Amino acid sequence: MPDMERAVTSGFGIGFVPHKLVGDRTDLVEVLPSRRHWTIKSWRVTHLDLHRSEKVQALLQILKQAR
Repeated sequence: MPDMERAVTSGFGIGFVPHKLVGDRTDLVEVLPSRRHWTIKSWRVTHLDLHRSEKVQALLQILKQAR
């Protein structure tokens, strides 16, 4: 289970949790209904100091083209 989902299901805050993970749990409350445009395939996270480097930008360009 990803860390964010573990944090949410443990009561540490709110966040996105797949419906299949929630199941029959009554201790979780849906704050907002799901929206199609919230669906993502990947996150791209880079360190602030490296974000503008040639290598990182080249990789990001490849990932964007692969969509």
